[in-house]
Amino acid sequence: VIPQGINADYLMLNNQSYTPTILSIGAISERKGYLYLIKAFEIICAKHPQTSLCIAGTLADNRYYRLLQDYIAKSPYKKQIELKVNLPQEEIFKLYQQATLFALHSQEESQGIVFAEAMAVGLPIVATKVGGVPFVVKNNMTGLLSEYGDATSFANNIITLLENRKMYDAFASAAKHKAQNYTWQSIAKQVEQLYNEIR
Repeated sequence: VIPQGINADYLMLNNQSYTPTILSIGAISERKGYLYLIKAFEIICAKHPQTSLCIAGTLADNRYYRLLQDYIAKSPYKKQIELKVNLPQEEIFKLYQQATLFALHSQEESQGIVFAEAMAVGLPIVATKVGGVPFVVKNNMTGLLSEYGDATSFANNIITLLENRKMYDAFASAAKHKAQNYTWQSIAKQVEQLYNEIR
């Protein structure tokens, strides 16, 4: 399987976060599991109260968007949660640079291009082991994976990376390296190789 490629500009970015910031990017829809992510975030804040969460994406489901807004409004950590929609690419680049790690609690994914983008910036990943995610995010190498719907395990994986600097640095380095596989130059070579094999 030859994956989708990413904008090479992501490889030029580096995260520069000074406070623990969890970033999640994807369409604002139920299949991205943002409600589970927010519940996990509340568990994290009990141990790391300075942590913040930013969810950004294209507005795809108004009903789910309102549900998230209502839940956040009632959360004791509402001041630490940002929900942003329909941002220009320049703002997305800034969010990646300001993040400490990338987290997405997807119900299903074919590939998950955002994981490759986040790795290109050097962000360790916390995600669910669904669909094509394990092929992009290598568990215990570039990130940590858990089951969909298990907010507690998801939270614990994030806490592990926040508390273990050696693991964090190793994952960040491995993520940056693996992201090279998703440049269009690399993918063009894979297509050419496949074409030559079947010719």
